[in-house]
Amino acid sequence: EVTKVIASIKYQAHETRDTPSQIIQDNIATILLKLSSYIPTYEALYMRIKQIRSAK
Repeated sequence: EVTKVIASIKYQAHETRDTPSQIIQDNIATILLKLSSYIPTYEALYMRIKQIRSAK
């Protein structure tokens, strides 16, 4: 489940021009509370989105 969320974040970062906070918020909202401890921090996700977009 967590890997699906990370993959979705990567896909949206590559394919959309949504803000990083919008992408993170949309994807984190769908995950269960018990799985939230396995998700990287907001800062780590934000940096990953920036890296994906700068690699374009």
